[in-house]
Amino acid sequence: DAIADLTAQLARLKPVTVHVIGDGEKCPQLLQALRDAGAEVDWLGVVFDESRKHEVMSRCHFGFNLMKPDVCVGLTMKSVDYFRHDLPILNNIPADTAARVAAMTVEDCLRMRKNVRRVFDENFDLPVVQARYAALLQGIV
Repeated sequence: DAIADLTAQLARLKPVTVHVIGDGEKCPQLLQALRDAGAEVDWLGVVFDESRKHEVMSRCHFGFNLMKPDVCVGLTMKSVDYFRHDLPILNNIPADTAARVAAMTVEDCLRMRKNVRRVFDENFDLPVVQARYAALLQGIV
């Protein structure tokens, strides 16, 4: 419901296309809810190929990462995947990211893309994570 509600709010301001990567039991309901909210929907199904995901995400302004109200997380793998592909996120995680999307300029969007890539490169890229684990293990051993 949160994804459809946000999509409807955005669609009142500008045309919205939602590219959906993935599948699941509730996928047909999600796709219909997005259409009902006024979005054009591009459903791609399950995509594991990183270059294909990057090609799709490079056309997007934001990635959705909305949780049920009773879910409490600090960071999701979906967010890290979006960051890997230079894609800022819209989420509803309390005390997390916030932005006035409708008021953002093209420059704001480009700056956000660069910033999320920097966050990925500095914190989540595999060699960085491995180096941090190695340093932690050295401290223990």
